[in-house]
Amino acid sequence: PGSELFPDLIEIDLNQETSPEQITALKSVLATLPQISEVDFSEDWLTQYKKVRGVLTTIGWVLISALIVGCGFIIANFMGMRHQARKEEMEIVQLIGAETSFVLAPFLWEGVLEGILGAGSAMVLLFLAKWILGGVSALNWSSVLGVSSWLFLSVGQGLFLLFVGITMALVGSIAVFLRTSEQVR
Repeated sequence: PGSELFPDLIEIDLNQETSPEQITALKSVLATLPQISEVDFSEDWLTQYKKVRGVLTTIGWVLISALIVGCGFIIANFMGMRHQARKEEMEIVQLIGAETSFVLAPFLWEGVLEGILGAGSAMVLLFLAKWILGGVSALNWSSVLGVSSWLFLSVGQGLFLLFVGITMALVGSIAVFLRTSEQVR
């Protein structure tokens, strides 16, 4: 008559500091109790989750790499068009006696400046998206995700974004610099 008072399933929440050895020991102790027919700590689910996470991480890195390369080509093409537009001016300055490095150095600095502005505008857009959408998504998804607020980029992530922006623009401007310096000589 008392069997309906006890649930068929008991869930146990462990501390995050619990080691895998402690979980295995707890599982073996619980499995020896006659009242318990099965002990499941969802190792299969966690293994599948880790596999899917690994695949998605790899896909993410491939996509990020493709975007960086594609943006580098776009930057190089725009800088190449600007160089072509100023080709006559560059030839005149060289006829006066300026060296190739003197003529083309401003374009390298232009690449650095464009990288800083591009990465800065990306961070501003990310912050605005976090500010606008963060409150709405925190309200709607807090019960599902267990998150009450969304974090912005850390200082390290912001510096990395700035570094990637500057590097992409600088690589694009160096490519155009090398191509143009061969044509100008």
